[in-house]
Amino acid sequence: MTANSKLNSFLSIAIHLSGLGIGLLTNVLLARGLGPKGYGDYSLAYTIIAYIALPLEVGFAMVMVREISSSISSQHWGHVRGAIRASFTVPIFYFLICLSLSVLAFLVKHTEEHQYFTTALYALILLLLLGLTVAIGSVLRGIGYPLWGQSISSFLRPAVFFTLLVALLLNRTRINFISGFTPNSILLIQIISLVFVLGIAIFLLNRFRPLELKHTAAKYKWKGWLTDVAGYSLMSIVMSTNQGLSIMLLSYFTNSEDLGIYRIAELGASLVALPIGALSIHFSAHISRLLATKNILELQQSTKHLSKVALSVALPLALMLIMLSSEYLPYLFGKSFIGAMIPMNVLIIAQVVNTFTGPTGIVLNMGGHHRDIITAISIACIIQLVLSAILIPRYSLFGAAASSLISTLIWTQILRYRVKKIYNISTLPL
Repeated sequence: MTANSKLNSFLSIAIHLSGLGIGLLTNVLLARGLGPKGYGDYSLAYTIIAYIALPLEVGFAMVMVREISSSISSQHWGHVRGAIRASFTVPIFYFLICLSLSVLAFLVKHTEEHQYFTTALYALILLLLLGLTVAIGSVLRGIGYPLWGQSISSFLRPAVFFTLLVALLLNRTRINFISGFTPNSILLIQIISLVFVLGIAIFLLNRFRPLELKHTAAKYKWKGWLTDVAGYSLMSIVMSTNQGLSIMLLSYFTNSEDLGIYRIAELGASLVALPIGALSIHFSAHISRLLATKNILELQQSTKHLSKVALSVALPLALMLIMLSSEYLPYLFGKSFIGAMIPMNVLIIAQVVNTFTGPTGIVLNMGGHHRDIITAISIACIIQLVLSAILIPRYSLFGAAASSLISTLIWTQILRYRVKKIYNISTLPL
């Protein structure tokens, strides 16, 4: 890898780290204001809502990055133009489907409560804005501007939302400002922030739009695209189910207070997962081009470089978080969240394993082997479900974290084996 590639790798991590840091500050405000129980209820609700956006945030975005980058490699500019237009069409179509289903649900239920109607309307508007923003970010990554594409979703979105949230805090007279917030007001803040971010995204797309598209007629591959979107969406649902399984099972076996504490443990561990996640997103278009041109030698070098850089950041970060967890958890979130220390440390170990295994998921995704990911995650999810049902009633938060660790060990090694068998490369940093 060149010096410029190494610089871009660390810039990619820096963008995600900054965004995650801002997100962490936002969650600190929410957790301290809402308390363990209130924050637990919020986390459960957010987990459910996030599923609605999965086909756009993961499925459609992944297909667009792969399609645009591979079409550019083969100089099929008509398909590039068609994919860019589809990036605007699909989120709008998905929004209309969700809007129709929501109207039907309200008519069947015959509800007249204004609060529920307003919440649903805000959520649908947010879904549309989010889909368009993610799609444009994917286009920027596909046409060769991964840092700008990542900045939109990973930095600008949380930064603008946090800025608006702090602005409201500074203009309130009471210290406990969260108590005056409602789900609708938070959704409205997110909508306003996304309108601003979407404007920046459209400007960047117009700025970096390839000149070859100016006089090229759009060509579409709707059947192939929608088939792939369905496959990637199923994959994302399975992965999110696996990730959110602990929260769901804890909500069944324990209480909202434990739910909030465990959510903080997950947030801490997510810092360790950031390097491998950031670099996988950054290099996704590059890996897609290597696979399209069947450049396996450079693919091996790129994945090994990615793994080394990710591990060099994740490992020191993991050690620091584990050693200092008893200090910063009560300081940031309050003494009521000290119970997150042990489960967080277990989840950190799981993310170190994930990082060490390397970018197996993105290699299989860009190569069109999402079924392998679905199979691996489904196996791990079933095992985690069984283990959680046994361990959570007995060991509570530690049981949930231990189940997640074993699940991670299973699916990471299955994916590593599949990459080795299909492409004869190793994603390990060794």
